[in-house]
Amino acid sequence: MPRPSLPPVLLLAGPGVLPGEADLVALAEEHGREVAWLTAGTPLAPDVLDRVEACIPPLPHALDATGWDALGRLPRLRLLQVLTSGTDWLRRVDLAGVRVATSAGVADASVAELVVALALACR
Repeated sequence: MPRPSLPPVLLLAGPGVLPGEADLVALAEEHGREVAWLTAGTPLAPDVLDRVEACIPPLPHALDATGWDALGRLPRLRLLQVLTSGTDWLRRVDLAGVRVATSAGVADASVAELVVALALACR
């Protein structure tokens, strides 16, 4: 009797790290994805690592050795959505063939408002 195939995995930072996390988990599960959490100090099982297709990791300073190890061992990874504008910090991970999406522009409006407020405050 063939073993049932296990669902693809969405690997998320957290829990409790991402805004709108509950909605993201519900959407993933609605589309037949299992959700796993990339948590500091907690290694992921090899069968989970082998099924990760998409990942939203924590900010780089929050990744410990366990997290870096996990990011380097995701053979089916197709999409990496980072919470930063830049990706220089990912140089230590082989991402050949993986689409990397950044958060460039996410804070543009709030930063512009802050600059105007500071300029006005300095007058």
